[in-house]
Amino acid sequence: SAKYIVQVTNGTNFQTQEALVVHNGTTPQMVTYGTVQTNGNLGVMSASISGSTVSVQFTAANASNTVRIWREYLQL
Repeated sequence: SAKYIVQVTNGTNFQTQEALVVHNGTTPQMVTYGTVQTNGNLGVMSASISGSTVSVQFTAANASNTVRIWREYLQL
């Protein structure tokens, strides 16, 4: 399982949110929460799995966004 914090900026527009991700080896589950935006949605998060690799993506609403991601993993 992992916890992500995402910070997105676009000029004077900002968005931050947290997400928790866990998987059972075949399907990742993700919940996003704590989303705060100063002027609308700058993008969305999603999770996918390929083999044993889970990927978390942020799909930006436009190409000029700057995205920073912090993550913390919990090992079994």
